[in-house]
Order: sequence, then structure tokens, then C-alpha cells
Amino acid sequence: MKTRKTKAVYAAAATIALVVTASLPAGAGATAPPVAAIAPPDEIAERVRPLPNGLFRVTTDGGYTFTTHGGDPAPDGHGASLGPGDPERDPVCATGHVQHILYGYPVAFANRVEQVKEEIRAHVRRMNAVLNEAAVESGNTTADFRVACDDAGQISVDAFPNTTMVPYITTIIDAARAAGYDDPDVDYNIFYDGDFPGVCGIAQLYRDSSPGEDNNNNSGGYAVTYESCWYSRTPMHENGHNQGAVQSGAPHEDGTNHCTEHEDIMCYPSSSLECPDQMYYDCGFDTYFDAAPEPGEWLDTHWNIGSRVNRYIVFGDVPAPVARLEGPAGAPRRGSRIRLTASLSDCTGREETAIELQRKTGTDFEAVSEETLDEDCSAGFTIKADFSSATFRSYWRDPDGGAGVASEPIRIRTRA
Repeated sequence: MKTRKTKAVYAAAATIALVVTASLPAGAGATAPPVAAIAPPDEIAERVRPLPNGLFRVTTDGGYTFTTHGGDPAPDGHGASLGPGDPERDPVCATGHVQHILYGYPVAFANRVEQVKEEIRAHVRRMNAVLNEAAVESGNTTADFRVACDDAGQISVDAFPNTTMVPYITTIIDAARAAGYDDPDVDYNIFYDGDFPGVCGIAQLYRDSSPGEDNNNNSGGYAVTYESCWYSRTPMHENGHNQGAVQSGAPHEDGTNHCTEHEDIMCYPSSSLECPDQMYYDCGFDTYFDAAPEPGEWLDTHWNIGSRVNRYIVFGDVPAPVARLEGPAGAPRRGSRIRLTASLSDCTGREETAIELQRKTGTDFEAVSEETLDEDCSAGFTIKADFSSATFRSYWRDPDGGAGVASEPIRIRTRA
């Protein structure tokens, strides 16, 4: 059995499909999403219908109907900025409305699921870490994907074969459904072991910006990421389409169900200078995800992936951090300069906030100095030991107005 794909076969089919695009009806012109990865060229006229809203209505050979904007292109960094080495966080094992990770492969080639499943699991954990960071920053809450798990509590990565050589989403969906992956409540996130030239991934998406639980995107669907883009932002991008990003009319939406905010899971590369430093799940928290939208904001009255009505995400409260203060070992010499280190137990979303060193005076504590927490949520204080005995504590004030957190006091005695 062959072990690698013949990419020339994929390239030839994609070229034919792109030519067919030019003959589609009015409304599917230069600004319409590409149809190359949707269906075989000789089936496009039968199975693919351009809609006035810019999407395509597609029916597979097996009778499954869905809408999509078409393939997400591979060039210009679509697969960049999220990969091995980035933070990981375990998603939540669940049943019912879940994201189920699948591995698809051409039947003519080897099934490599045992070789790749651990790295696929690691990438899902990286995706979950990005989601949680967005929830903490936008709403002071945790967030985790609900995922299907195996009996050992590990993220399920289940394999299915595709009998068609060229990996169109229509044939991949039919193959997955034939293998039993057809639950209408499940988002199937498929890592496909093959490439489609010029395309990183493709996914189901509904144009529905209504804010309630019955939003069409709050139900199951299919997303495909091709092999070259597995360990990138693409799997989270395609699942973002499944969950309803980005809706027409949202702030920063670019007219193609994407956004224009530079380093963002759902944005194409642009000249925007917003959020240039890291990969965000909604830079600005105003386009498709906000865990705590303010009254009057677009996401407060439209579909919001960060809403608690989203059936595919579990939200929780961020636990209060524990403050600590460490002083010098032993008794320092009186009059010398000593170093104290303050820290917080949970740094998520709290780096670069201020923490005070306080000294006890009578029955109260008064601020001695203030420093900014570093990326590890620690800060150092250097003071003069001009006392024989003194009691100190650190105190962190929540910049969002929540309760402050004080460390246990420590007593420092000096020697002459």
C-alpha cells in the first residue's frame, strides 16, 4: 500500500475546479469565495448553488446539505502563529454537543492515526488555551471546548477512510458520515491526511447573527483542515466557522466572513496594526467572541461565540489568585538593603498589573512601594532594613474592581 499522496492528482483537480468557477451564475464572481475544494468539477453545477449572501449552498452525493464560504487559502500565513511550543490547556470531556476530532485519509494510502494522534491532541489543547485566554481577558471567566473523549479520558481522535482520491469537502463529509460520524449535535473537526493545492481548510458556516440559543451555528457541522496546515491556526479557524464566526455586519468583518485585525484566528493577514504581538481569538473582543459584552455592543445583541448559550463551550469562574510574599533567609543586618518577592498563584490575564508591598503600622497596613507584575506574575522590592522588627505583606488590587488579595504577613527581624 502506498504511504504518501500524489499531489499532482490534487493539483489537476483543483485547476479544473477553478476554471469552472468562472462559469458560475451571477453573484459568484471575483468577490465570491473559491469553490475549488467544495466538489468535483463535473458536479459543481449540480451540487453548488451561490447564494445572495455570498455563501454557497452545497448538497453532497449522500444528500447532506450545508452552506460554506468555500476554501480558506493557504498563502500569506493562513497557517501561521499557533503551533508546537505554544501553551496548552485540557478541554472538557463531554457528551451531546461536543467537538469530535477526526482523522481522515485516502483509502489508497496508509492510515497513520496512531502516528499522529498525540500531536493532534496537543494541538487541540493549544486551541483550547487560546480560547481560555480570550475568555479570561474579555470576561474574567474560564472557557473550555467540550470535546468527545475515549474511555481513558483522552481527546478522541477517530479515523475514517475516504474512497475518493481528491479531498473535496463533499466527499470527505460523505465518507465521515458513512463511517458513522453523522450526529447532528456534533461539530466534527477533521484533520485530513492530504493536501488540496492553495487551500488550508474549509468548513460549514451559517449566516445567522441572531443572539439566541437556537442560532443555526449552535448545532453540529463539519470542518476540514488539510495536512500542511494541521499544526497552525487553521483547525481553530475552521471550527470557528462551525461555531458562527464571522457574521456579516460585525465590527471589522471584511465581507467574506473573516476579519481585518491582523493576528487573529479568524482574520486574514492585513495591514491592520491591531493585535500584532500574538494570536488572539477575537482581537478587541468585539467581532465574534466576548465572554462579557457590555450593553449596546454588537456582540450583546448578535450571535456571540463567547455567550453562555454556546452549546460547545463550558464557561466557569476564574478562581481568586493567592498572593504570596517571600523575604530574606535568616536575619539581615540592620541598615542593609533587603529583597522581598511578591507573587500571585494564577497569572492568567493578571500580568502587567500592580502589586503593593505594605508594612504594618499599628493595626493597619500602609503601602511602602508598588511594582508591576512580570509575565510570571512576580515582582521584586528592594528596601532598607531600618528597623529591628517589622511585619510586611503584599497586596494585589484587581484592576477590574474586584476584591483585592493580600498575602499572609511575614515578620522580618534584623541583627545589629
